[in-house]
Amino acid sequence: MAYRMNDLRLIISFCSSPHPYLFFNSDKFTFTFLGFNIDKGTGNLVDHQTKTVLENGIMKTQLYDALIRNNAPLNENFDSLPRFVLLIMFIYIRNIT
Repeated sequence: MAYRMNDLRLIISFCSSPHPYLFFNSDKFTFTFLGFNIDKGTGNLVDHQTKTVLENGIMKTQLYDALIRNNAPLNENFDSLPRFVLLIMFIYIRNIT
């Protein structure tokens, strides 16, 4: 039960926080981007809510393009996703059965 409560606390923390996350999935081969908004032209990490630059030039265009080709959601607004979609993402990341 404590394990499930910790997962719930993590979900609540994520849902109330505006900064990005990069999770390494439990399969040890893949990762999940959550809340990343990268400006392709500058490579800046941008807060999608305030449009504030959080970090300048963190990504080169070649990496950005490669991640997009591999379906990494670098500009998805996770605040607009339904809660069940966020829960499914966390279940996959945490390998909860």
